[in-house]
Amino acid sequence: MKIVILNGSHREGNTYNFSREAEKNLNKKHKAQVFDLIKMDITPCVGCLDCEDEKKCPIAKDKYTSEIMPALMSADLIIFATPVYFNMPSAAMVSLINRTNNLCGYFSENPKKAFVYLVGQTDAESMKDAHKCLQTYFEIMGMEEITDPIIEIARMPGEGKENYVDALKNI
Repeated sequence: MKIVILNGSHREGNTYNFSREAEKNLNKKHKAQVFDLIKMDITPCVGCLDCEDEKKCPIAKDKYTSEIMPALMSADLIIFATPVYFNMPSAAMVSLINRTNNLCGYFSENPKKAFVYLVGQTDAESMKDAHKCLQTYFEIMGMEEITDPIIEIARMPGEGKENYVDALKNI
């Protein structure tokens, strides 16, 4: 199984650590690759909608068109790992999601599975709001979420890692 892990974190904290642990554990049985979105040159979507007519993104080659898009197209499972800010996924994650508009038809014909890891310094309701943003995206893209999301409240020492290591074993 080919797995893409999208790390939407702006720093090397909980989400980054989860992404690395997921890659390490999943590569024991599958082929997993992490994309650290914040470290990549990804041009923001300009909302031109040419991708709906032309079925391809007209933005000049960047890391999305040259690396991420082909990986997403060939993936069986996409892991969305993101911190939560103001009840939403990170700006890096939202920007990447916006660029995938050109894959809507492709994903409908070639369904993908999704797995969500959210972390934030907030309450459970805020985390659920961020998850709902991703669920709406999955519905639009025809993706199937394979399990309940892993939701962690940041800065809780010793908590969480066991949850996601166990969840990853089931993939």
